[in-house]
Amino acid sequence: MEDKYEVVRSENGGCYVCHACDQELYLAREVSTGQLTAVCSYCLLDRLDCYEIDNTRTWPVICDRESR
Repeated sequence: MEDKYEVVRSENGGCYVCHACDQELYLAREVSTGQLTAVCSYCLLDRLDCYEIDNTRTWPVICDRESR
């Protein structure tokens, strides 16, 4: 793991899994890789066994709607 605080997002800045540009994204660690990823609530709830919440610090993440 190169940088444990680097956030992995989709190319459009939205959810890493479904690429939707939701206003609110959650930061969670992918269990298999340890990467910190920005995911929407739908993807996070559908894949609870793949992600764990990283609460080591506050992570305010808002989708950049201008990048669409």
